[in-house]
Amino acid sequence: MTTIVRAPGNLIVATIGKVNVRLAGIDVTKAPQHVDVPSGTPCVVVYFSAARGYETVSHDAEMAQTRSFEDLVAEAVEAQKDGPPKLSNLSRVAATLTDDEGTQYEPSGFRMVGDGTGWDDMRVYTPAPPSHAVMLHLDFTIDGDSTGRSCDVDLTAR
Repeated sequence: MTTIVRAPGNLIVATIGKVNVRLAGIDVTKAPQHVDVPSGTPCVVVYFSAARGYETVSHDAEMAQTRSFEDLVAEAVEAQKDGPPKLSNLSRVAATLTDDEGTQYEPSGFRMVGDGTGWDDMRVYTPAPPSHAVMLHLDFTIDGDSTGRSCDVDLTAR
């Protein structure tokens, strides 16, 4: 088991528009099925969560009031032309992982679920930290740019 030893107090690691994205957990484990590496591959899984709150609902209402009903319908029709709905803005959030041993971590898949009011995202990074690594450091990004938020994880208890 890992222990988060430093993180933002409110766990907000990114904000997109008015939607706050929170760190929901970090686990050194084995890759689940349906990601870009074989199931069971040792990895680090980072969990994010984003929920629409009062601010985002108010923002959406303000945006809707500035557009006509016809414009909203045209946008919905256009969005459906390219197949299934686009991934949530949550897909823009990621982490850059480093450890005290200099391991090179690579994004190796993700799973995202949501119902329009909240989203959960699971990011898989490989490889898993080496057994002699003591600390894992995460820098959070939006579209590859730092959010200025980070987190440290003690690996000694795994």
